Amino acid sequence: MIGSLNGKIELLDRPFVIVDISGVGYRVLIADSIYTKLTIGEKIKLFTFTYVREDALELFGFLTIEDLKIFENLITVSGIGPKTALNIFSFGGRKEIIEAIIKGDVDFFTSVPRLGTKNAQKIIIELKNLSALNH
Repeated sequence: MIGSLNGKIELLDRPFVIVDISGVGYRVLIADSIYTKLTIGEKIKLFTFTYVREDALELFGFLTIEDLKIFENLITVSGIGPKTALNIFSFGGRKEIIEAIIKGDVDFFTSVPRLGTKNAQKIIIELKNLSALNH
């Protein structure tokens, strides 16, 4: 699995960034909140999650290892796929996500497109006592 990428931004094409590493361009899905901070030619390090399916191989990128860990916890919740979990980061940063889980803020999660009340409640219930959230 690819754990991180360190290179130069070659292309920004929402919701993707292409990171050039020694002439190889890696296409990485990123949250809108990250996308808006980037510029072509800038050096970047992304911590990545490699998602493998029968019909897809996708990389999901984060600026910090802590954000990646929250993402990995979100996708352990039944009904929450990697694209939905990444989309949550477009509506709030790590602190807002953790706060919403701890406070049981269903409204925060239901503001994310394609994330209904039932799955929002599952995220809160399943992740509320997770030690990774308490750091």
